[in-house]
Amino acid sequence: ASLIGTHEIPVSDVPTLSKEKYDTTLQLAKLWDVKGLLFLRKVPDDYDWRQGAMRFFNNYKAADCDRMIGDRRRMNWREGRIPGVSRALPSAHMLSVLEVCPRLQRVSVCISDRRDFYHQFKVTEERAASNAVWPLLKSEDVFELRAFDEFSRRSKRQRYDRRRHGDGFGFAMTTRSQPGGLLQPCFCSLPQGDHLGVEFATDAHRNLLSSRGLLSAHEELRS
Repeated sequence: ASLIGTHEIPVSDVPTLSKEKYDTTLQLAKLWDVKGLLFLRKVPDDYDWRQGAMRFFNNYKAADCDRMIGDRRRMNWREGRIPGVSRALPSAHMLSVLEVCPRLQRVSVCISDRRDFYHQFKVTEERAASNAVWPLLKSEDVFELRAFDEFSRRSKRQRYDRRRHGDGFGFAMTTRSQPGGLLQPCFCSLPQGDHLGVEFATDAHRNLLSSRGLLSAHEELRS
């Protein structure tokens, strides 16, 4: 929430959600659910899609698959920019001027851009909610999805009774609510199109390397 600003959003530079179709959004939600990337949330009855919903589209990646891009311009406009570590990433030509003494020095290269890393991040519920799509879905249409189980557990979190629900091992606590109402599907990771995605990914990778003793400040090549 600390990223959310109060500046005015250019109306002409936001996704056109009027083109979204219910059946297509439902199919997308089911696809995300299979991959563990769906987050469902309850929104007020007077929810306005202009509060930050996104559009998703396909972009060619390879002969057998496409790349999913999220049109997150509305939320990107609302969120502040972080002067993150990507500003200091070195350019390729810097590697060509390195001089290494084999007897005293060595060079290690760590690749930070993991394959499809945008789909591999665990994000908070708040971040997932910022990746919401449109239109809202009927509960009875997503009742069989795993994400609905998670939604039911969150809804009943305050009413947990160990004698009734057990200790939560395996699927002991899975209890389904009766369908009814509308739910909003959200992408539960970092969508490709998040203007802060590279900052999160690079910072996470640097922290991982540092925690394993593989990277220190005097060993890192920066621009």
